[in-house]
Amino acid sequence: MREILIEEASFSSAEDVHAFLARELDFPSYYGSNLDALNDCLSDIDEKTSFSFFMADECPDGEEATSFAEFFPKVIRSAFRAARENESIEVLVHAASLDAIKRLIDCRGLLELAQDDSIITQAVIAKI
Repeated sequence: MREILIEEASFSSAEDVHAFLARELDFPSYYGSNLDALNDCLSDIDEKTSFSFFMADECPDGEEATSFAEFFPKVIRSAFRAARENESIEVLVHAASLDAIKRLIDCRGLLELAQDDSIITQAVIAKI
């Protein structure tokens, strides 16, 4: 099984996350580096793959940092969507602060996917 560890604190932009995923998952050269392209490429995964997302404890200050803090849960949402339709994918999310949990809750549609019966074993883990 391929394990992909994605620590939010290791990235500073959406472009960094897309480049990391493209490299780790061997996406095609025409990968568009956006959430729609990510959804498409994740649906094509046929090797058992486990994603472990680690949310940053605090959201850094600044407009660019806030934009990235809103983007990262959307990547997690894409992974949950892919797991719903692709049994080769499993997703775990580690959130250890109230700020991180709030950002997950604020991401439209993410919690509904995480609570779906078909992916109930892929849970949001909180240590408070």
